[in-house]
Amino acid sequence: MALLAFSPLLSAQERSKDYRFIDDPCDPSFTLTVGLSVPGGWQKSTQARIAFNYQNRDNYRYLKISAWGVAFVRVSDGVHRKIGADLPFDAHLLTPPLKVVLKRSQWRLFASIDGRIVALADDAVGDAPDGRPNRIGVWYSDDIRPQEDSLRYQPTGDIFFADDFTRSPGEASEWTPLSGNWENTGIDGAVAREDMSANPFAYIAQKGKPGLTVTGRPFWDNYLVEVSAKSESTGAMGVCVYFQDDRNYLLFRWFSEGHSSRSGGEREIVLLRDGKEQVLARGSGGYVPRQWYRISAKVVESLIEIDIDGATVLASSFDVFGQGKAGLYSSGGGIVQFDDAAILSCHNFSDDFSQEFAGRWNASAEAAKVKSGWLLIRGGTALAGIPAPDIYRLQTQVKFANGGGGGIVFSNADPKNRLLLAVRDGTAQFVRVVNGKEATIGGAVKLGGNPLNLNMRVEEGIAQLLAGGRTALSVADAHIRPGQMGFFADPGKTMYAKFLRMEPIERDDSQTRLAQKFVDDPLMVGWANPKGEWIPASTNRGTVFWHRGEFFDDVEMDVTVGAIASLSGTLSALLTQSADTPDAGYRIDLTLNGGELQSVDLFRNDSPMKLDLGKPLPTVTPSSQLRLVKRGGAIAAKVDGNLLFSRSDGTPIVAHRLGMISRGFGLDVARIHARSEYLADFTFANAPVEWWQGRGEWKVTARWPCQKDWSWFGGTDEVAPILWSKHTYPGDVVAEFYCGVKMSLPKEPGYSNPGDLNITLCSDGKDLSSGYSFIFAGWGNSRTAILRGAKIVSETDAFRLVQPHSQNFSYHRHWYYVRVERIQGVVRFFIDGRLALQYEDPQPLAGGRLAFWSFHSGMMLARVRIWSDGTVDSDPFTLGGTPSASRDLQPNPNNTSTEKGFEDSTDGALPLWEGEVALSVDKTLKREGKSSLRVQNASTGGTMGVLIHAQPFDATQFPALRFFYRIPPEVYVNLYALVDGYYHAFVLTGDPKPGADVKVAGAVPGGRGDGEWHEAEVKLLEALRSLYPGRESFLVERLLVGNLSRSDYRQAGFGANGWGTAYHIDGFRLVGVKSNGSAG
Repeated sequence: MALLAFSPLLSAQERSKDYRFIDDPCDPSFTLTVGLSVPGGWQKSTQARIAFNYQNRDNYRYLKISAWGVAFVRVSDGVHRKIGADLPFDAHLLTPPLKVVLKRSQWRLFASIDGRIVALADDAVGDAPDGRPNRIGVWYSDDIRPQEDSLRYQPTGDIFFADDFTRSPGEASEWTPLSGNWENTGIDGAVAREDMSANPFAYIAQKGKPGLTVTGRPFWDNYLVEVSAKSESTGAMGVCVYFQDDRNYLLFRWFSEGHSSRSGGEREIVLLRDGKEQVLARGSGGYVPRQWYRISAKVVESLIEIDIDGATVLASSFDVFGQGKAGLYSSGGGIVQFDDAAILSCHNFSDDFSQEFAGRWNASAEAAKVKSGWLLIRGGTALAGIPAPDIYRLQTQVKFANGGGGGIVFSNADPKNRLLLAVRDGTAQFVRVVNGKEATIGGAVKLGGNPLNLNMRVEEGIAQLLAGGRTALSVADAHIRPGQMGFFADPGKTMYAKFLRMEPIERDDSQTRLAQKFVDDPLMVGWANPKGEWIPASTNRGTVFWHRGEFFDDVEMDVTVGAIASLSGTLSALLTQSADTPDAGYRIDLTLNGGELQSVDLFRNDSPMKLDLGKPLPTVTPSSQLRLVKRGGAIAAKVDGNLLFSRSDGTPIVAHRLGMISRGFGLDVARIHARSEYLADFTFANAPVEWWQGRGEWKVTARWPCQKDWSWFGGTDEVAPILWSKHTYPGDVVAEFYCGVKMSLPKEPGYSNPGDLNITLCSDGKDLSSGYSFIFAGWGNSRTAILRGAKIVSETDAFRLVQPHSQNFSYHRHWYYVRVERIQGVVRFFIDGRLALQYEDPQPLAGGRLAFWSFHSGMMLARVRIWSDGTVDSDPFTLGGTPSASRDLQPNPNNTSTEKGFEDSTDGALPLWEGEVALSVDKTLKREGKSSLRVQNASTGGTMGVLIHAQPFDATQFPALRFFYRIPPEVYVNLYALVDGYYHAFVLTGDPKPGADVKVAGAVPGGRGDGEWHEAEVKLLEALRSLYPGRESFLVERLLVGNLSRSDYRQAGFGANGWGTAYHIDGFRLVGVKSNGSAG
């Protein structure tokens, strides 16, 4: 067998050394530190060795340190071979004494000297053949002096650190603040009750000087640190890794969007060494204040990789530290909130074939070598030298020469027993190799392109080929189990691999986190108690408990046997096309008798499918876990983690509904848990990093002002609170949510505008009117409707809020259960389990983003579940967009000029609401002079309001005003004058009946929205005197152009004033009184 990336043999003279062993056995993962002095300087013969995993004289590993280099060496059957990468090292440049650190993290080997990484290698090792523990020893040449008592051995294990910052008063924190002002407090600014709040706490860096806080152990290595973060203003936030002290660490620093000193370089990986900064990598894309993000930094070997919301945004290599604590960072003028911190060991494997890495790959090919950044394999295999985990994802890119065939090897036990994902003539299929004989299993799928991107998911019993986030090909087979992975090329054929990435999948068996009082409260059973997920129904097979979910393509279900009241009877799991057709799909029957598993049967459309079951069947106890899995056409069952059966269906049934039947015993459905990779479940116990605050403020807040301890996630806004999903859902989608109206008045009736508990599907993430909108209790609680775009396609007045006031507890305390579906062309709307509306769309909208929203009301969300047939991650820096004004414009609210030409500034014009519109000077469109004022909508709907004149004036002194305007047809705005605390409307292109809280003073003569320039003259004093006869003087507090009308949901962007729409104003002037008393 050839060794890929050739490992040189060492001479016989190099091999024989006598080691002094320490008392501690060699653990699977450890850190060893030793100090060395070389009084006479480094000579050719100067050498130190640290042996580890020492089994006997012919089988062990060691780190060799000499004047000319540092290397790891593997000794197998007496043969010494160098393993790992060649890293720069020159001992003559180092000043003794030297601090040597040797680390093993499972199969990863690492060494540093004086904080500089000098050796890396991959190495899998087993136990000593005689059963004795592996040992650790040292050997030094005579001219090396180890420092007395400097040898330190520290067994290590996997890192698992999680902190949601829930603290009792006075409870110690695991974080050590080093600078800045850090505080543990409530999400909503006050300490909340843990048992009555969705998410009561966060870790906050107060505004002021830069802040840094750290946690962990100095020997932590190869880890992922991730945290949810939100900054309330401009500045910077981030995470640090491999912290040594306050002058030495690695930092990801993220500046805000448009930061004055970081334009185009808002993201940085910074190395701080001896207090001096070195930027290792820089990229564009700043954070948007008041938005939550999930930030992660992964350090593996000598690479740091930064992800934001699951997308990799920066990466860099480094050659220092190699271990250290983790921390959080803030800087700027505003508060930064951190939540849901986690630090986890990384066991992912990656190779981009950019350098030789001795011993990483084992080859049995005619030729296997790294060439120009590709791994070439000809006629054989190249296997990674590490074990694959139980469940993992694997990604690679391959290309074939002259139509050759090859692909991926997985579950490799030996050369004659393995699984293949074979690509031949552009067709992919799974192949099982048993005792050297190949057999195709499962179906086949045609792939296009050369090179090809291949993405697999592997777990015991099931393998999948994924494309676009969905299953393209799946197979179930009992031979799919942990084993080596790699590549193969057919005999005489050549294949190239560009990279390979393997990432273990950590199974999350934890249940959804909810406050205990939510779980116990009878009014919250539907969404907080697991029993609420199942609905009983009578069928020809007895009572079926149907899960509420719609499981597309993928489902996994865990059953605790203790859920069965008696251990005798039959438990059936159904996966069917519909709850109305329980026999149309798959059924798995498990029959027990006195705790013994008697039989296991699988049915397809009520016909049995052959199963290859091992004998005897496993023993089942009350604590046993049964796990049923379906992925595409692959079905498997496990008992206590051991595979019971796996079976492929070449023509899988489209089956979305999950049901459970028990015969002969009772069933506690609260102990049955269903999950899917295509299910997103939100209780908002964690920071809402999957959501984008489109309008208003969305946070954990009290639903009832009189009972502030009860708090859930909700949104409020002066117009329309909107919450967008960061993910897109490209195909069929089902969303359900439990919601209520946020109480807005302290006393009866408690609700100023009850209604509008709304959701939109299939939208573009900018405008609600781009998708299907489901409006519950809209139009002043008068009706419920489905809208396609801005058009009502189905409506009813039968579903409204009944007696919506605080004295009606059936409303006041009720959580409305709303479910919406878009499956193929059928759109359905359910309220509290009843079908309210249905619409069949002959031209269904494409999938898209989801939004929750209300209208002049507050909306509370207790729980949200979204089932889909696939999700696509969005770019967090463009979602919803944010049109921004020119950075050199500084609005001056004290500008009292009566003439505004908008030549070089906005001349005192201001947004009515901060951030709602972007103001800029437009030199490309003007009516007079050099430029005009451009008003662009920074969200959907809203007021699009600009305070064109923010200073009070006397209408008797300035009885008229003139301006030029250019308004396109899709923008509805009017002119408003604020007098006596009321806005007075002069209708321009907006609603001629602007609302009860606005008085109509008249119209702008000739007002029209056609995208052309027009001149307007408004006789302000004359109109006011006509409205208020007998009154002589009027103080106008401000002048506004915008939309203050609440009719027809235009303030939510329906029918007008969508995201990014804009209008222009030019040549604005207040017309003063002439000497003869007329305006001019």
